[in-house]
Amino acid sequence: MTDSVAEYFREKFQDLAKVYEAHPATLPNSEPEPDIAVVKIPASLYDSRHPYPEEIYLLIEVSDTNIEKDLEKKQFVYARAGILEYWIVNLEAQQLIVFQEPSTDNYQVQKTYSQGTIFTVVFPGIEILVEKLLMLS
Repeated sequence: MTDSVAEYFREKFQDLAKVYEAHPATLPNSEPEPDIAVVKIPASLYDSRHPYPEEIYLLIEVSDTNIEKDLEKKQFVYARAGILEYWIVNLEAQQLIVFQEPSTDNYQVQKTYSQGTIFTVVFPGIEILVEKLLMLS
């Protein structure tokens, strides 16, 4: 399920970022394993450690039955850690939920998409097709 989404991001961010699947990230109070993490390159940075918040461009959870955990607990943990952007691919509702602009207690921006083209904060020139993400999941 997440493999196809990760491959899509690898194609989109080739030579710009490293895309990990189910790989830990080192946050101030935890080490979560998001379904997909888009992080700074070179990948050799992570030979002996996991990515830190300032090295993470985007975290993605592909959610089929556990949407509450992704929407509530993880959203706050990622925002507090300063993760620039957090996406939830909600399979049940066939929606992409995008969180941006982290603050000390939550994300300041939340948008929901079921179609169209979107862009990441860090790579605003690269188009991501919402329908493709939902189809691949």
